[in-house]
Amino acid sequence: MDRATYFDGGQYRLKIHGCVYTGKWVDKLAAYENTGLEPEEIGRAIGANTIINLAAQTLSVTPEQLWALKTKNDP
Repeated sequence: MDRATYFDGGQYRLKIHGCVYTGKWVDKLAAYENTGLEPEEIGRAIGANTIINLAAQTLSVTPEQLWALKTKNDP
């Protein structure tokens, strides 16, 4: 995967169509890029439990509700 962010002047930056962006979201993208993992490798690296817990928190549901949906939709 090609890197989108770069480090300059003590902070990570992202340049899109000539505009340079900085901030927490750019730092988070840089942290992901620093892992060296491809998107499909992230799931394997952090595990299903962590993904379900984070998704549940984001969706304001319980992890058990998401596990029930996953189980229901498993082949």
